[in-house]
Amino acid sequence: MSVGKGVALVATLIYKHYAHTKYNRNYIQSVDKFEDLTVQILEKLYEANPHACLKSIIRQIPSYADAKEFIVHRAVQDLFNDIWFGYIKESVSYLKIFFSTFILCTKASSARNAVTIYFKSYWNKLDVVAIILFFVGIVFRYISISECFCAGQIVISFDLSIWFIRTLDMFTAVKLLGPKLVMIGEMVHDLKFFMLMFFVFILAFGVQEFTWYLPCKIINFAYWHIFGEIKGLEIFEENFKANGYTAFILLLGYMTIVSILLFNLLIAMFSNTFDRLQSNADRIWKFQRYSLVCEYLSRPSFPSPFIFLSHFGRLTLYTLTKCYKKSQALMCNYLEHLIDDSKTNNGKRIKLPERHRLDSERSFEEMKHNINKSRQTYQRESLFDDDRIH
Repeated sequence: MSVGKGVALVATLIYKHYAHTKYNRNYIQSVDKFEDLTVQILEKLYEANPHACLKSIIRQIPSYADAKEFIVHRAVQDLFNDIWFGYIKESVSYLKIFFSTFILCTKASSARNAVTIYFKSYWNKLDVVAIILFFVGIVFRYISISECFCAGQIVISFDLSIWFIRTLDMFTAVKLLGPKLVMIGEMVHDLKFFMLMFFVFILAFGVQEFTWYLPCKIINFAYWHIFGEIKGLEIFEENFKANGYTAFILLLGYMTIVSILLFNLLIAMFSNTFDRLQSNADRIWKFQRYSLVCEYLSRPSFPSPFIFLSHFGRLTLYTLTKCYKKSQALMCNYLEHLIDDSKTNNGKRIKLPERHRLDSERSFEEMKHNINKSRQTYQRESLFDDDRIH
């Protein structure tokens, strides 16, 4: 519908030009016809959606053809009022003022959603943990107490291990290694459920003394036997009492269940996970590559010592973009008036920016094509009327 207004205005301009040069009454009637058509289209659009109507008026049209009926329409006048008063509303309701006090709450909600989205990534969680451990270790490191100094060293050592694990994210860019990271993650997920059953058997067999002074001994003897470190068999071999035979039978059952059943189950789970992911390795790697590119595309270009330059550049670009968006609408509104003034008063052409010039030419070519079609239709109707008169 906005294109129809532009076409009608250009048609009004063309027929008005022919009416002044050829002094033909048919052209004058066509001027009134297209001007009325423009006003009718504008009126229907304004009644349907006033906000969209005001937006559709802002078009880069070379001239408004001195269409006074179009200019005096209430939609155009409302737009002029908005431009003149800087799009400031004439009155603000008290209800809007009341609800504007809750803007901070909505901002907090959006910030909470952003934090939730950020922590969906495993690597982001690892970054936060590593950064927190680093500052905790630094604080302990500079406290002049020997115990705190030792605790700081322990925390920093754990933090260093986490940062080394964090470097695994770089392998997502490698086609052969990227899917393996997904496999490791799925296997760790399988291992969590396996360890629940595993520790049930360890605690069931490993409780040697009913004491909490040395809790590590509860799992020490039972856990290391899995890896072949069976150094306590001489205890059972030298004990020919009932408790010795009982302990030997329990150890036999424990090693059978853990070493044969549970570990084979774990290997089968790993094999199933590997086979399931290996068939989709290419798709997994492409998705990892997409995530990696999107992540580093949004990050600053400079390394850590000079990262403030990137943040300063982004802040400057954000400010300029906001200012440009505010001035762009005003510039589009005044383009046609500036061009008209330059033609009527000074006879000089205004040199427009390249982007606006291309948009104007594109819009004009589109409207020119539509005008030619309407002009041919009008000529056919005129010839038909002349033949009928003769």
